[in-house]
Amino acid sequence: MTKKELRAAMRRKNLGITPSERAAASGRIFARAELSEAFGRARTVGVFCSLPDEPDTAETLARWSAVKRIVVPRVEGDVMRFCEYDPQTLRPGAFGIAEPGPEAQTCDPSEIDLVIVHTDIENTFCCLHRNRSFFISPIFFRPPRRLQPARE
Repeated sequence: MTKKELRAAMRRKNLGITPSERAAASGRIFARAELSEAFGRARTVGVFCSLPDEPDTAETLARWSAVKRIVVPRVEGDVMRFCEYDPQTLRPGAFGIAEPGPEAQTCDPSEIDLVIVHTDIENTFCCLHRNRSFFISPIFFRPPRRLQPARE
């Protein structure tokens, strides 16, 4: 099976999950991240805005933004910038993913302590990339320390 075929198969499988199953799985995934030492120490956390075939981040973004500085990515051509999470500024962006609009305040990558990203493969999360080149380079400004994927 090719990488493209595997992604298509996982997308079909993930889209077949009922809303209640997705909500429960999403809750478990982000609860595990919350319990990590890295999350506890982090002041600024980068989190993706989810697509329909990914664990839902909407509730997590709202909850975490009450206790942490949350930043979400915005794609500008081949560059990804992190911006302050503000649900009022979100609009459809690259690939249909919600992202901050031009009025959103950007965050210097050196201020981000932890980045949580969905990897697409095996429904896992990590702190490094999303298998697209523009999602890789900005995160390496300040590599995270000893973080492991959270597997559902």
